[in-house]
Amino acid sequence: MLSDPESADDEIIDEYRWNLLYRKKQELRIIAAFELFRLHGIEPVLIKGWAIGSYYPPSICRTASDTDLAVHSYDHETAEAIRTSPEGRKLIIDLHNGVRRHDTVPFETLFERAETVTLGGTAIRILRPEDHLRVVVSHWLTDGAEYKDKLWDIYYMIQNRPENFDWDLCLKPVSKHRQRWIEAAAGLASKYLGLELSETPFPNAADSLPEWLIECVEREWATELRLVPLDTLFRDPAQFIRQVKKRIPPNPIASVIDCDGDLYSERIAWSQTRSFFRRFIPSAAHAAHIFVSHGR
Repeated sequence: MLSDPESADDEIIDEYRWNLLYRKKQELRIIAAFELFRLHGIEPVLIKGWAIGSYYPPSICRTASDTDLAVHSYDHETAEAIRTSPEGRKLIIDLHNGVRRHDTVPFETLFERAETVTLGGTAIRILRPEDHLRVVVSHWLTDGAEYKDKLWDIYYMIQNRPENFDWDLCLKPVSKHRQRWIEAAAGLASKYLGLELSETPFPNAADSLPEWLIECVEREWATELRLVPLDTLFRDPAQFIRQVKKRIPPNPIASVIDCDGDLYSERIAWSQTRSFFRRFIPSAAHAAHIFVSHGR
């Protein structure tokens, strides 16, 4: 049966309006989070989520389920206490101890060159575009590139980068391996989403992607089973087993990133083995302990 065009248009309009309302609610949470942290003498930096949404076209509303805030390591303990306070829980904050999982540039440096934007009359500190792109790429690859829709973040951050975007500032502060993470992510955005790369340092990135990398992302995008923490599944043994099977062997992209490796190397088995012993075994052992404890 053919759908009614007017009905379809109404649905699109309703979804867009809902997204706008959701984004406004998110902005109010961001403002409240900054005010709360500043009340305790902590200056956070907003990363991902809403900060990425500014690169999207006005017609596309990029929503986020939480507010990602990064703080200095010396503020992290206090910030965590604020996040878990009754007032902090209402704001749905994902707190980061710097960005050490996703970048090797010292957080002090990122903080000093961060930019300030005004949101509802409140000054909000966000990462400089060159630094933010590195963090977003690393975060997406750390998840094994399993979310194809998140590749749009990278697409729009590159396509709609400011005119004064400094590729040297983006690439040169990190290792060659990490520079190639950005090249690979840009190549994937070009291959699958049509991102134009002619005015970037890697105009032919889509043509030089390793075959194993292409196979991995297509395999991940073809499945509906997403990774969830094992220690949340103690009441669902069947789902626990499915999640364990998904992790064996480990996602090769996530494994290479976990080992700070080269995505253009064909020696991915070594990274998978190393990541398996570093991450999966301790995680599975912890989850099994919780499972047994709750079963008693």
